[in-house]
Amino acid sequence: MLIDIILHFFIGLIAVIIGAVPLGLVNLSVVETTLKKGRQEGLKISFGATLTELIFVFLSLFAGARLAGILENNPVAEIAVVLVLIVAAITFLVRKNGSKETNQRSFNPFVKGAFFNLISIQVLLYWLVAIAFLQTSIGIVFTIECIIAFCLAVAIGKMGVLFIYARSADAIVKRSSFLSKKINTVIGLVLLVVALLQGIKIWFG
Repeated sequence: MLIDIILHFFIGLIAVIIGAVPLGLVNLSVVETTLKKGRQEGLKISFGATLTELIFVFLSLFAGARLAGILENNPVAEIAVVLVLIVAAITFLVRKNGSKETNQRSFNPFVKGAFFNLISIQVLLYWLVAIAFLQTSIGIVFTIECIIAFCLAVAIGKMGVLFIYARSADAIVKRSSFLSKKINTVIGLVLLVVALLQGIKIWFG
């Protein structure tokens, strides 16, 4: 039993690191917020994104097959995701790069992190595929104790990766003069690319 719990913990840790390390929307948002408002505010985005990540994991564990069917056969839901992505992209593209956001105009960092991870549909798809693979191809069985260990690892791993991004924000931007001057534009373009890919999938699906 203890060996199974430890095994599920390390599997969850490896899985979340693989999914979280590539530079994406949430990672860029952590870097942006850290640069503008400090590391503490950047970490609030990490907490929000981690909460959404855990929701995705629970959905994949307990309703994976049904949820996959809904996503694949529900064009209304897919179009809604595309529209949200486009609106968010426009918001970033029209925002001045390097501008300081006022408290009245800025989103709560926790909500921002949760929202950005929520609209990143590829994150949910990643967990659907990853958990289905673990259950069917490897034969991993998720008992209550193992689910707790797995989710704990996901939370620790996600927060750990985003903490590294927050801590390395200055170094990341210094290595890219374009990113330092156009970070809002970069985030907006990332959102547009994701929306475009989702739109192509709907059109040809």
